[in-house]
Amino acid sequence: MLADGSGDHRLWTHKDAQPHSGIEDLAWSPDGTELVFSSGHASVTSLFHSDLYSIKRDSTGFRKLTNPPDKNLYSKYPKGSVNVTVRNNS
Repeated sequence: MLADGSGDHRLWTHKDAQPHSGIEDLAWSPDGTELVFSSGHASVTSLFHSDLYSIKRDSTGFRKLTNPPDKNLYSKYPKGSVNVTVRNNS
């Protein structure tokens, strides 16, 4: 959005971004080329309640700034099942 309020448009959205885990804490980078924000849309697979992301003003260059894991990285691990035996010794 420009200073006069014109040019309003969506830079980014994600299907898992919900009101309770949405986008917060928006801030422009010092040079004004990227918007930085926090989002909890990936909190199920993250070590954090929310993560920091940045995106360029033209909607390109979306990147995660906080530490992985990112659920897209899990696809490299083998698939299978795990059996666990639980005993109650009381």
